[in-house]
Amino acid sequence: MTPPDTIRRYPKGSLDVDFYRAQITARRGWAYREARTLRAAFGLVLTTLLTLCVVTALALASRGESTKAVAGAEPHFAWVFGHQRLR
Repeated sequence: MTPPDTIRRYPKGSLDVDFYRAQITARRGWAYREARTLRAAFGLVLTTLLTLCVVTALALASRGESTKAVAGAEPHFAWVFGHQRLR
């Protein structure tokens, strides 16, 4: 463990609490700004991914590919509902 830097004191020997309080306030403000920036970036990434998923789903649905992987194949989720292909 490294020894602490020189502690700021008033001439009478008491600690300069205002100096340390100002440092902590500045660091806390930086942390709040950083958290806000990260939250905004995370929201932007989530919005972009959601938009891509919706656009992809709409594009596949408009081409009729959302329920068939191969021509004539049943949807992969048909067994969940107990549906069987009608012939």
